Amino acid sequence: MRPSAVPAIAVVVSAILIMLFEAALPAVSTAGTGGRSVESATWRFEFDNDLFFHKDNKLTNVWSLHRYSDIAQNRDDIKYTPGALKGILKKLPGFTNEGLVFRSGLGIGQIMQTPSDSTRTDLIINDVPYAGAITAHGTWFAFNNKEFYGLEIICGLMGPLSMAEQTQKTAHKIFDSVDPKGWDNQLKTEPLLNINYMVKRKILSLGSPGGFSMDTAIGGNMGIGNLFTQASVSVDIRIGHNMTRGFFYVPDPAGVFM
Repeated sequence: MRPSAVPAIAVVVSAILIMLFEAALPAVSTAGTGGRSVESATWRFEFDNDLFFHKDNKLTNVWSLHRYSDIAQNRDDIKYTPGALKGILKKLPGFTNEGLVFRSGLGIGQIMQTPSDSTRTDLIINDVPYAGAITAHGTWFAFNNKEFYGLEIICGLMGPLSMAEQTQKTAHKIFDSVDPKGWDNQLKTEPLLNINYMVKRKILSLGSPGGFSMDTAIGGNMGIGNLFTQASVSVDIRIGHNMTRGFFYVPDPAGVFM
């Protein structure tokens, strides 16, 4: 990529992402909820690309688009949820707790992985392989201001049908980057299925919601499947003025966090 083009591209991409983020901010409605503020349905778009660091290295491009339902006051009213799955949610740990509200979401995404040296045409055995995946997501949340429970089901396809090769080559052509040469060695076509479960709980809350406040939450996340198999623990600390209630969200590739 030409160095002189980098600042302009970064500014344009940043402006687009800011506009998308602002457009996706949830509206607040009190209709039909007895005066309680409730988030309405909303969209979320995420985009991560190594363009900003001028190199392709492992996870080189990830994007996803999600549609989230408005808040449901009980499990039976959760949208985008088949009856059989509602029965499972009623038995899932955390989703049976009292005092929670519920939300669901549907999404699509693409994940692209490449080795560090994209100029080589041979199979590189001491680095991550060329790989791409196209995914569809279903997510279900139960939460309040003190606890959070999440279930995610991901299905998709890995391999040439993910269109990762075409996506990367088109982007590199547009931005005058190095043409990746090793896609003939990408992982073969394979169906994908992942089930992920997350728990978070606040252990500290200080201050007032409308003023200066801070909170700390601990969490655990586990994913099982052939997209990602992983387990992790986390500590989230938020400090600020007029912070939204709830929990901190960490943008990450599909199958890692919700």
